[in-house]
Amino acid sequence: MSVKQWEYRANNGRINKGTLKLRCASVEQAVKTYGLVKSVLMEVQLTDRSKKIVNVRVLDIQGDVETNNFLNFVQTIRPQR
Repeated sequence: MSVKQWEYRANNGRINKGTLKLRCASVEQAVKTYGLVKSVLMEVQLTDRSKKIVNVRVLDIQGDVETNNFLNFVQTIRPQR
């Protein structure tokens, strides 16, 4: 099982929201379910602590049903602190 670790921070990195371990299969399923739309620029900090601006594609979540389904999925992901 392939897993990527994502350290989520808010407020320009000042607030640690926890570390998420995302299974690649779960991410692939979300992309397959919702599709991707436009890209947004996002600053990421790499494991060597360098920062980089990257284009990140956004899930195409539309309507109440898809929104509720995605919220249910997100609630199954628990951060580790």
